[in-house]
Amino acid sequence: MQINWLVYLNSIFINLSIIVASMLIMYFLTLQKLINGKSLLMKYRIKDLNIPYQLFIGFVIGCLALILSYNRVPIDAYSRVDTRYILIYFAFFYESVYISWSTALTLIALKTISFIAPQIHVTPVEYWNNIIFTLLIVVIGTLVKKYCHSVKQSHATFLTLFLVAKFISYTLYFPDFPEQSHLVAFAIYTVTFIAIFVSSTHLIHIAIQTSESVLVYKKASIYDPLTGLLNRESLRFFLNTVLDQGEKEKEPQPISLAILDVDNFKEINDSLGHEAGDQALLYLSRIFKQNTVTNIDYIGRLGGDEFGLVLSRTSEESEELLELLKSHLEKVPFVYQGETMILSLSIGMVHTHTSKFFNRKKILLRADELLYEAKRQGKNIMISQYLYPTKK
Repeated sequence: MQINWLVYLNSIFINLSIIVASMLIMYFLTLQKLINGKSLLMKYRIKDLNIPYQLFIGFVIGCLALILSYNRVPIDAYSRVDTRYILIYFAFFYESVYISWSTALTLIALKTISFIAPQIHVTPVEYWNNIIFTLLIVVIGTLVKKYCHSVKQSHATFLTLFLVAKFISYTLYFPDFPEQSHLVAFAIYTVTFIAIFVSSTHLIHIAIQTSESVLVYKKASIYDPLTGLLNRESLRFFLNTVLDQGEKEKEPQPISLAILDVDNFKEINDSLGHEAGDQALLYLSRIFKQNTVTNIDYIGRLGGDEFGLVLSRTSEESEELLELLKSHLEKVPFVYQGETMILSLSIGMVHTHTSKFFNRKKILLRADELLYEAKRQGKNIMISQYLYPTKK
């Protein structure tokens, strides 16, 4: 048995590149689709994509699997390593049910077209081998996802079942299979398939892990560690983002900024301790989250017992929301170790609309001034003002 090692190694690198590039392109396209318009404030899940988009991803992976089937790694005149099955398995393992089934059915459909088309020579044995092994990978992928509880266990199970099935197909295809040349060819096939599979999973794992680590660090820099709300700098960032997006619209867009301060918060810390103060802030953050809509509202902790709210709403809607928050606090008191307290808020709110002629610092300063005016007037009230855009 003669192996052209240059062609052999070249084919391995081509297959490895197609597999890794395919999965990472799909991963990052999915990530981009999920976070589009939602910044980095959500957990990314493939199932959150709409079904047509998932089916489209599966179709693309199926087409790439077909390309792999025409770039098999040659061992001898009869044996070639077909890595398209790795791509189908990855569609099950890394993606969703819709994507994986779309991948498998796309590959079967394309191979059927190739089998029927007179211009493309596909033998009946090759065609049915494709159908059987594609469906086998579907079954293996389903079982692995359902019963295997770790990445290593899943990959080991797939490799074992696939290679056993391949061994059986060898014995059926080559009646004289125990003959030494076929045994050597199968051994090389096994080593090559495992090497490409392990290398692919390792490279994909490194890329995804690095991406997720970046998101973790971003999350740590975005959120307040106690309440889970946006921190001061993040709220400023999203205020600017809302203003930037509004400037792109044909018509001016309404926007409101509210700064909220808990009345007599120092008394909670002094009488019940700082742990009670922390629990009060957590209680407030839960109420804020329950009564705001994440795609048009941004809420953050500015420091201490002071919070900020950026609202892409009309002035009437914004004030109605803040009154709802105040009403909720009265109906659901804060309880700590048997002590019941009704927390109240002083609020300074500025209403405006987006414009390229806008002093962005002024909206923050004016909201802060209105908050302290509310404090001065006796607390537990909201003072608002419409601020007309002015040139910087």
